[in-house]
Amino acid sequence: MASPTPEWIEEIRSRMRHPVASFFDIDGTCSKRQFLLEFEVLIGEMFPERRPMVQVVHDALATYTNERTYDYGPVIKAAVDIVPEFFRGLWIDDALAAARSVVARYGHMTYLFPRLLLSALQTLPIEERGPIIAISAGPDFIAEIFCRLHGFDLVYSTPYESKDGFFTGLRDDRTIHHKGEVVDEIKETFGLDMSRCIGLGDTVSDLSMFMRVGHPFGMNPKGKLLKWIREHPQAVWVSDSQATGVTLFQAQTDDRAPLGGLVVHAGRFVETTLQEALPSHIPTFDLPGSHP
Repeated sequence: MASPTPEWIEEIRSRMRHPVASFFDIDGTCSKRQFLLEFEVLIGEMFPERRPMVQVVHDALATYTNERTYDYGPVIKAAVDIVPEFFRGLWIDDALAAARSVVARYGHMTYLFPRLLLSALQTLPIEERGPIIAISAGPDFIAEIFCRLHGFDLVYSTPYESKDGFFTGLRDDRTIHHKGEVVDEIKETFGLDMSRCIGLGDTVSDLSMFMRVGHPFGMNPKGKLLKWIREHPQAVWVSDSQATGVTLFQAQTDDRAPLGGLVVHAGRFVETTLQEALPSHIPTFDLPGSHP
């Protein structure tokens, strides 16, 4: 894995034979954990003076657990809301030590589908499968450690500003609010045929990426993301659990509609095979599922 320096981008461009790439979100899509949240909790344990800032995150987690809700959004929001104050004055070396600890503890706790998909892609040289790209809203110093562990080619994440060895509390939030624009820039950089590209994500923040790729995969989607998948038959709903395996669903369509139109029956999904869901340039691989 390498950061998107001009030299590394040119190296990838010079080796590509096909205009394809694979886009992965990280937190909640590849990883079962939210790294920003785990980082904040660990820093709170390491430095008692920062513990009061993290209490709001602990409270949100307690509510999520006690109410047995499926909505993890308030927990993530709590972790994001404290960022400016939490990071202001934090020594970079302390942050890097905590980030390495978080990834060492949770970095291998990944969902089955993205892990097997990554392994399948990595059986091919980059000349054939194009770059494997992570686009993460998470902090760059954590995302790069995780992506190096899992063999991504490029990672676009959220840089946190620093001065004199300490974080200022400011960050560049383009990958948080404008992920689609980042995808557009990558498309132009590598001359990608987006209709052949895949994208994995788990929240509505990934919709702008999904709208640009030909093969979007929603990892355990809920709410607005599930609604979007229901309305777009090219999208795949990935139900991924280590307990029961992986099942892929797509919105049911009727190609026999009058005048060749396409009818999508909202709320109705049919199971699809891995070969049907993936573009042809992705190697086949075994996918343990609840319906073998």
